[in-house]
Order: sequence, then C-alpha cells, then structure tokens
Amino acid sequence: MKLSAKNCVLLFFAIFAPILHLSSGTKIKWKQIRTQEVKKNEAAGIIRLPRHVIPSHYDLVVVPWLDDDSFMFSGAVDITLTCVDVDLVGTPCSNITVHSKNIDILDVSVRRVSDGSDIPIEPNVDYDPYAEWSTVFLSNPLIVGESANLVITFSGVMSTEIAGLFYRSYDSAGTKK
Repeated sequence: MKLSAKNCVLLFFAIFAPILHLSSGTKIKWKQIRTQEVKKNEAAGIIRLPRHVIPSHYDLVVVPWLDDDSFMFSGAVDITLTCVDVDLVGTPCSNITVHSKNIDILDVSVRRVSDGSDIPIEPNVDYDPYAEWSTVFLSNPLIVGESANLVITFSGVMSTEIAGLFYRSYDSAGTKK
C-alpha cells in the first residue's frame, strides 16, 4: 500500500517503536535521553522533536500482511531533511531524532543530498521511552543549510490500541470480523 505524502507524515510519526536492531543483527545500545526541550515540556504533557533538523519530504511505503492473520507490516521511509540554525550560532547538526513506536528498525542510513555520499552513523541509536523517539548520531555532522536523506526500513505488528498502525474487529450479522 503506497500512501500519499499528506498521510505519510501522520503514519510515519505514529508507527516507530522502541525495539531497534542494526541490519547486521547486532543489538543497538540503549540509553534513555532527555533533552532540555523534553524536560521543559514534560509538565505540560508536550513532547516535540528537536528543531535543528526540519523534514521537507517523505517517501513512505507500508505493506500490511493481513492474509495470514498475523497483522504484521513492513515498510521503508526516505525523509529529506535540512539542518537549520536554531541557536543562531551556526551549530552543525550531529543527530537526527524521529518519533518511534511499535516497530523493529531493520536498517538506517543517511546520505547527503548534494553529492549522494553516505554519512557514517554511530553504532548506537538512543531511544527515549517517555518521548517515544529514537535518535541517530552522525559521525560527520551536517552544516547549517545542508540537506540529507534519512532512510529507515522497518517491520512491526499492528496493535489493537488506537496508536500507530492498528486494526479493529467488528461484528456483522453476529459474526466477528
């Protein structure tokens, strides 16, 4: 199932989860992170992504597996993003944070838009269970104004909770469907 760009943003931010794995099968080191922005907004119940990287385009493909009643899905997202000067001092962007809930991340890569070169990433991705986001750390930061593509492949199980990619059953003529 291929979704429109308008729906991709909502679905992408709703389906990412805390179980992360490198494509090599090596477990990623876990560490809870709390940015100043999260701490400031916790009391108000507001969780916002850091503003130093702004997405401008999403290509998202989600494939649900409904035939075998497993209610699983797989997919990939390619996000075009730009490093912005939030603090007005030209600080480079050394990490990218995305909302993440109820998925297994199978692979993560980052490449510069300008020349298509891969940007090496650190071997650990941090997950914050309170904010439900994951942070990828770049070995070579993006400079202010520079754009990159973050590519993530993932899989997961649909939930019965109204969060992320979920499913619901219903009764029709006395039969549960």
